[in-house]
Amino acid sequence: MRRTLAPVLPLLLLACHTDKRRKPSTADTAPTHDTGPIPDTDPDCDTGYHDDDGECVPAACGTGTWGDLAVDESTVYVDIAAAAGGDGSEAAPFTSIQAGLDAAADAGAGMVAVAAGTYPETLELDRSHDGVHLAGRCRELVVVDASVGDGSTPGIDVDAKSSEVEVTGVTVSGSQFVGVLVGSGTMTIRDSAVLESEYFGVGAYQARSYSTTLTMEACEIRGNAAVGVAATHSGTSANLRETRIEDTQPDESGDFGYGIHVSEGASLDAEACEVVGNTGSGVLASGEGTSVTLRETSIEDTQTNNTGEPGFGVYVYDGASLDAEACELRKNTTTGVAAYDSGTSVTLRETSIEDTQTDSNGAGGLGITVSEGANLDAEACVVRGNSTMGVLADDSGTSATLRDTIIEGTQPDAHGNGGYGIEIWGGASLDAETCVVRGNIGAGVAAVHFDTSVTLWETSIEDTQPGENGEDGQGIYVYDGATLCAEACEVSGSSSTGVLAHDSGPSVTLRETRIEGTKPLEHGEDGFGIHIQGGASLDAEACVVRGNTTVGVAASDSDTSVTLRETSIEDTKPLENGEGGYGIEVFGGASLDAEGCVVSGNTAAGLLAVQPGTSVTLWETSIEDTQPDKSGDCGYGIDIYGGASLDAEACEIRANEGDGVAAGGSNTTVTLRETAIENNQRDENRE
Repeated sequence: MRRTLAPVLPLLLLACHTDKRRKPSTADTAPTHDTGPIPDTDPDCDTGYHDDDGECVPAACGTGTWGDLAVDESTVYVDIAAAAGGDGSEAAPFTSIQAGLDAAADAGAGMVAVAAGTYPETLELDRSHDGVHLAGRCRELVVVDASVGDGSTPGIDVDAKSSEVEVTGVTVSGSQFVGVLVGSGTMTIRDSAVLESEYFGVGAYQARSYSTTLTMEACEIRGNAAVGVAATHSGTSANLRETRIEDTQPDESGDFGYGIHVSEGASLDAEACEVVGNTGSGVLASGEGTSVTLRETSIEDTQTNNTGEPGFGVYVYDGASLDAEACELRKNTTTGVAAYDSGTSVTLRETSIEDTQTDSNGAGGLGITVSEGANLDAEACVVRGNSTMGVLADDSGTSATLRDTIIEGTQPDAHGNGGYGIEIWGGASLDAETCVVRGNIGAGVAAVHFDTSVTLWETSIEDTQPGENGEDGQGIYVYDGATLCAEACEVSGSSSTGVLAHDSGPSVTLRETRIEGTKPLEHGEDGFGIHIQGGASLDAEACVVRGNTTVGVAASDSDTSVTLRETSIEDTKPLENGEGGYGIEVFGGASLDAEGCVVSGNTAAGLLAVQPGTSVTLWETSIEDTQPDKSGDCGYGIDIYGGASLDAEACEIRANEGDGVAAGGSNTTVTLRETAIENNQRDENRE
């Protein structure tokens, strides 16, 4: 589901500054405060808590009214439990945080130390508060109850222009708008929480010509609506460290619910963060010039929102960029990582994308999707246990590069669709180097449509399983005009076919590649090493096709062509019913050209060519040690009949259990030049 949200976010963030509210009065009238029950005098505190004058408090809160705050002679004090009319001194604190902030501003900066309690007010910091540090005793005990504001009043409103402000040890809760809104200046928030705001947890944007820098460290952003952390405009940068963004909910219309949203050229850098249980998207980046950097960050359990928008782990589009290193994306919905649009780029390093869930209709669950001209570069990643596709790239101009990456255990969706490790189609391109594609369903690597191209180098495609219908299970599947080139690769343990290409136009190039151990399907068919059909083409050089079932290399249908150079086709096994075991089979008008090849230890026929229009050319090729079939018959080096043609030069046909060359049927032609046929055992049962 595509969305264009960038214009929405800045309008929402700007709204609260169109009507600046008046600062609260500094008159020191204490609000009603419920101190709760009298604590035990000698409590037995749980781990992580300690005794503070008979009350168990979090260890981080210290002891005494001000805990462990580094107060000094310039500190302004606030305590909602103090008597009214205080002057901000330690002996006579203010009861209003805003009063303390303004007093610190009048004094030219400094710390505002806030005692435990719930403070029903909203706060405003402007350029006069340059250098002011709002320090609560600890976020567990100091709560700014922002529900007293209206629908356009943030819990903390910062418009500091070029000034710097800091907040630590405070929880902002229940804002009817944005919990913390930063429109300009530099704001640092540490060891704090923003909870249950009705519209955005934290928002940062550029107001007028002033840039905005937001830094959050060791914070918790939980249970807010629409967006947990939002950053917009090219002059805005956000930095998150060890911060948890959790349980962001859709807005009143059922839309949004994003953990992080970065747009319109803003930048965000997150390290060692957790983005958990949000809706719509865990991290969303949109717009040209927008950049997101993630390090050691987990994005988990993103759910669809009430409008049915996918619960992407990461969603990058419209020219934005994202760089993720040592991250974990787990159990998100529909897609783990999604990238769309020309100019959009996603770079992943040492990152895992696992167990993506299908939506409520049982569809999706993809690990990575790259589309509409976007670019993916992934290195040393793991894409595991997703549904439908491990990696999907589609559309002309879309490119994906994978290095040292594992794609494994992809499953079909709830309807039995897909399960492919990698699918590239619609004109997209893939370059995969030293990767492992293992234990997927239906196809390990699939390339589809004209102008689609796949290049594999030193990549292993292993143990591809058939689909729920008992069919497919190809290691490599190329069709409908796509091209694939594999060099120094291994395709092993596939089901049905190791390499399958069909339909007019597809071409497969294999260099120094092994295709071995292809298994037949459960109903006892196929098991081919390579099958080229329907007008496709294969060029294989210095390859090994070994230990497959039924046929090592098969070429069928007119306009299908296979070229083999210095390639060995060995030890092809028959099916359990005794059928097949051929090294090479060419039929239906296909053509095959083999040079410098070895066809050895196969069953029934080393080379079988049948039907009119089928042609085989051999040069300096050895066909040897073909074994009889289950009945003890055949074992031919070459078996050609039914109007097919053979031209062999400088070849060796030897030590086969049946005829060296057997030919039959009208219009069948055999031409042999400088070819040795020796030590073969004539099959007396051949008619």
